Amino acid sequence: MNREYSSFLDYLRRRYVDNLRMALVKLKDTSESTLKKIEEQGTSGYYSGNSDIHRYCEDAWRASWALCELRRLEVDVDGHVQNEIARSLETLAQEIRDDSDDSVEE
Repeated sequence: MNREYSSFLDYLRRRYVDNLRMALVKLKDTSESTLKKIEEQGTSGYYSGNSDIHRYCEDAWRASWALCELRRLEVDVDGHVQNEIARSLETLAQEIRDDSDDSVEE
């Protein structure tokens, strides 16, 4: 795989892993805070209609999805590269055989 392409994929992976980690930490903190509120206040508490928990879930899902797609892209590219290498080697081997056959006939 091309070094520049590989380092770009690594950069994207690190970015999305960081995004996933941050979103999950925020989700965990918000969840724990809400669970504590439930324990302390139960049904008498005031609960947010605009809780950030939905946004944190979406952020985590988006980062996880991006990591999945990056892995799929890497596997597809690696497969194409391997196929091209195999095809080139087969062509080269055939050319060598053809050259050998020509030199034996002479």
